[in-house]
Amino acid sequence: MLTSSESCCLLCRAIWNGGVRARNVTIRGRGIVCGRHTFEKRQRHKMVQVQFADEVHVEGIILRESSGWNMMLDHASQVHVDNVKIIAHFANSDGMDLSGLTDSVVSNSFVHNGDDVSA
Repeated sequence: MLTSSESCCLLCRAIWNGGVRARNVTIRGRGIVCGRHTFEKRQRHKMVQVQFADEVHVEGIILRESSGWNMMLDHASQVHVDNVKIIAHFANSDGMDLSGLTDSVVSNSFVHNGDDVSA
């Protein structure tokens, strides 16, 4: 779990199973976050979860093969998602679940998945 004013840089083949409930947090990098291991174990999870947070930036990461929701953005403000790629084909692999956001932007991103692209 990231805390306020922290950054997380995901490098190639990174695995991050964290969440964000903080202020002024950045998740960036060119890493691939892969959820295949949880799918094979028949577990469900959200690969990136941002809840009750402010000033969050998610930039440049790739989310692949989630067994559940790829990115959950819930009850947050000033969230900026840029250049994020989501590729998943399993059932219920929602792309980005956007709920209760204020003053937030998703730009320059690509989503191809097995369920809702945006919910």
